[in-house]
Amino acid sequence: DFQSFFCVTSLDTKSELVQRYKAEEILKSLKAKGAAVLHGIDCEKFLGSSNERNKYKIIEETDFDAIVFQFPHTNGGKMKISHQRNLLESFFGNCSHLLRKHSNDISPAKVDHREVIVTLAKGQGGTSMDGSHLRKLGNSWQIVEMAARAGLVLKDARLFEDNEWS
Repeated sequence: DFQSFFCVTSLDTKSELVQRYKAEEILKSLKAKGAAVLHGIDCEKFLGSSNERNKYKIIEETDFDAIVFQFPHTNGGKMKISHQRNLLESFFGNCSHLLRKHSNDISPAKVDHREVIVTLAKGQGGTSMDGSHLRKLGNSWQIVEMAARAGLVLKDARLFEDNEWS
């Protein structure tokens, strides 16, 4: 039996999310579609210390086919590139662990189709998709390098189309 499940997380608390982004309707829609909606989730720590494990239990126990991180940035600000690289490196490391964790229980063909999707603004990633916004490598988030450190490989890069995510 195929069972569809999706989990949506935010670093913000629910009240911060609602106040900052006016997200009440979006949250209701996600829950109506059966999503698990978790707040206060730090993508750098979801494989963290034992006292945080209960908070992240659903993430640790779920067999994900895809993990999506849309327009990430640290609270330290988007312009502190070293902070952004550290964020991506931690995130990819956690994703790599999660995607491989259950791989013994599934067919190799399914493992090959698992993916991590990250959306970045033009110029941040350091890939050819940045086009005219391409910066010097040292002035980008170096997404390919950060993913490679976790044993992940870039398979595709394309422009973000917001209508694909609505």
